[in-house]
Amino acid sequence: MNDLEALQALAGERGDKAAEKSREAAARHLYYQWGDRLLAHFTLNGAPGAHAEDVLQNTIEKLFLKAGTFRGETPGSAAAWIWTVATNTLDDYRDQLKRQATHGATDLDNPEVENPDPVVRRGPQPEQQTWLAKAQDCVRTGVRSFAQRYTRDAYALWMQAEGHSVAEIAERLGKTPNSTAVLLVGCRDRIRPWLEDCRRYISGLAT
Repeated sequence: MNDLEALQALAGERGDKAAEKSREAAARHLYYQWGDRLLAHFTLNGAPGAHAEDVLQNTIEKLFLKAGTFRGETPGSAAAWIWTVATNTLDDYRDQLKRQATHGATDLDNPEVENPDPVVRRGPQPEQQTWLAKAQDCVRTGVRSFAQRYTRDAYALWMQAEGHSVAEIAERLGKTPNSTAVLLVGCRDRIRPWLEDCRRYISGLAT
């Protein structure tokens, strides 16, 4: 089963045993093929530990609910759509954290949860934290906007950032390695304007 077949199974009619078996197979496919990669992605982007597991669970639930809205026809477009749903779910999680911050601290605000030795591993100073937060928000906004317009390109860049080879990305997108290599070069060129405004914040981190 590939990503396209998994989404088609989730969007299919319910009721008979064959359909339910297909949905179970689709769920296994999503967890086995996407679970570890998405957990790593969530952890690196602000959802540590059990929080990343929660975001993954919410992502899978949304895939079940929204599979019927997918209109792509290739495994590559299915993979890009899954990645978009996962990214939007992570954004929802970040927004929830911001709302919680206005009502008091959470476990994520405790440096000893993920950093048991704050003396050895000191974080950035307040001014640097401000620049870092602005840089992160700017990059996230730019990438999100880019992904909304160029879903496949954003997914290809994400896979490359995760360390996947051109051959692996090509297989996911249903393209040849040569055409995928050309695509990745074009993706990098296309995303630059979307992140241009972030340079000023990144420069502020170096001062």
